[in-house]
Amino acid sequence: MANNTSVKIEGIKETNKYLNSKQKIIKRNVGVAMIKIGLFMEREVKESIAGHKAEPTSVDTGQFLSSVASTNNETSATITSNATYSGYLEHGTSKLPARHHFNNSLSRNKTKIRNYIQKEIKTSL
Repeated sequence: MANNTSVKIEGIKETNKYLNSKQKIIKRNVGVAMIKIGLFMEREVKESIAGHKAEPTSVDTGQFLSSVASTNNETSATITSNATYSGYLEHGTSKLPARHHFNNSLSRNKTKIRNYIQKEIKTSL
């Protein structure tokens, strides 16, 4: 005597449609998080340069401070400076100790950055 079992799964199309719609919303909301993170980190780096954080002040003419800017896309935020000497201030030279405005700002704020992303993903669900 043969025992046959069959299983019928219903709702696959609807489930896929739902998941695809959530994927689009999550992608958009992560993009929103990247904008928020970029602006937040730009402000944090500028605060560091201005001497309001642990690092030494790096303001003489104000060019370095005003050159810090953020850019972002759907999956990343980038904080940069176009001041020609910004690398020397960040990493130091044989005569100038490193000030690590960018690296230290990132290290101090990893949890906040993660929270921005998590919050935007949660609003997607």
